[in-house]
Amino acid sequence: MPHTKKDLTLTDINRRELGGFTTHTVDSILPGFFQDEYPKLVSLLKHYYDFQYTDDSPAKMIHDLFLNRDITQTDLELLSYIEDELLLGQSYFEGFKDKRAAAKYSNQLYRAKGTKFSIEQFFRIFFGVDPDIIYTKENVFKVGEEKSTIGDENQKYLTDNKLYQTFALLVKTDISFKEWKEPYKLFAHPAGMFIGSEVQIVSAVEDALTAPLVVIEPPPPLAVHATASFGDFTNTDMTALVDDEYIDSAGVLSRIRPELISLETFSLEEIQTIENQYSSLREAQIAGSPTFDDSDQFQTNGMDLSNNFAFETMDQEQHQWFSGDSDQYVKSFTL
Repeated sequence: MPHTKKDLTLTDINRRELGGFTTHTVDSILPGFFQDEYPKLVSLLKHYYDFQYTDDSPAKMIHDLFLNRDITQTDLELLSYIEDELLLGQSYFEGFKDKRAAAKYSNQLYRAKGTKFSIEQFFRIFFGVDPDIIYTKENVFKVGEEKSTIGDENQKYLTDNKLYQTFALLVKTDISFKEWKEPYKLFAHPAGMFIGSEVQIVSAVEDALTAPLVVIEPPPPLAVHATASFGDFTNTDMTALVDDEYIDSAGVLSRIRPELISLETFSLEEIQTIENQYSSLREAQIAGSPTFDDSDQFQTNGMDLSNNFAFETMDQEQHQWFSGDSDQYVKSFTL
């Protein structure tokens, strides 16, 4: 089975390849006699050495011997050995998804050991918190300094052999000292410095600001006893209402209800005003459509209603309408 040589451009890491170790030299070693007399043997040797440099080859680890010390190119299974060397046998990479990136960053963190940057990055990487780093020598009381005054508001302390001295620092974080003490000393703690710890409890308070209800009133002797709103009033033509209580043969759930006045919606006082125009309640109920108002009265007796069972408009043109059984119901019905 032939094997294709690995495409090295797929693993480009922007650095020079080690020349002379990843290519076979069958053509240059074998005499030209083998090329002419035994071409199959030459082809077999080429495919054999191509297979030796694939990921499935048993000799892969031997061929990658020059890469085993490189964090970028070494196999993930060998990162644990680099971790033991860099972190003195501690398994701090287990909590990281990208262990290769963690190994690279631990080397950079170790080089910056003792700086404020390394301490802050240590807590951000391993614990996901932002600590407060305080160099306590700035809070030491010094005789003759303008800032060194006596009083609680100044927060100046006398020199001691622990926290308040030249070589000391204070770390404020929301994690207990026992959790980060050992890895901190390994990665970030500067030698010879006294380390102090304070647990910092931070809580977020959410409170909505509300204002009292303010009612604007006019000054005395004016007083507001009640409020009212005014709207326009107009007569409405209700002769094209839809009644959903009936079903015709076509399955249409609607029909035209020509009644203008519904007796259920009129009070007793309004019914008394209707009799000024109609001789009976039935005559008022079957009225067709209102025309121009011939009176300035507000009540219903001021409207001129027609009882000719037809729809009327301002220009007196008649409306045609059809029941739901007609095919022209939608097309021919005009408003």
